Amino acid sequence: MKSWSKLRITLLVMLLLALAVVAGRVGIGSRNGASGALRKAAGSFKHHDRFAAGIKGCDRIALFEGLPHPHWENELLDSERRSKKTTEIAGSFFYEEALPLNQADAHRLKELYCNQTSFTPLVGMKACGGFHPDYCIEWSDVRERYLVQICFGCHEMKTFFNGKELYCDIGQQAYDEFEKILTKYRKNRPAQRSSSD
Repeated sequence: MKSWSKLRITLLVMLLLALAVVAGRVGIGSRNGASGALRKAAGSFKHHDRFAAGIKGCDRIALFEGLPHPHWENELLDSERRSKKTTEIAGSFFYEEALPLNQADAHRLKELYCNQTSFTPLVGMKACGGFHPDYCIEWSDVRERYLVQICFGCHEMKTFFNGKELYCDIGQQAYDEFEKILTKYRKNRPAQRSSSD
């Protein structure tokens, strides 16, 4: 009887050690991959001043509304892509219709973007299902086009210009203002259905 208990304990310890080794290997690989992506994203923050200077000179603005979240609302996303006109902008899908912005909101969005204190370098990946832009703001002039994607789920922003990308966190005060301005333009995206629907 004692030998059977010893054997079970030995097997249990060996199993736990094996699991710890496997978890350690997986964790190290994931951390290295994630930390590399995080370093790259944090390093992209250096582009903000240059992008902001370009956006200040742009005289046109367009707003595009994002489609439902591919992870949390995948059935609704499929339905919307089948039934509505959509377009891909910098790797994410939006409704094709550009939404008209009033002049005061357009001016305030530019001010928010161009104020570097609105953003901080990306500090970590969020457990929100991944970056999924709720809106894309397009600033342009005759020569240049800046695409700014705002994700309210993870409080993050991406800017795309000329093959360069800025990926960062949105500060809380700026987040509140972006949300207040942009959500009043929600037009095409249906409300998320509850699980009982």
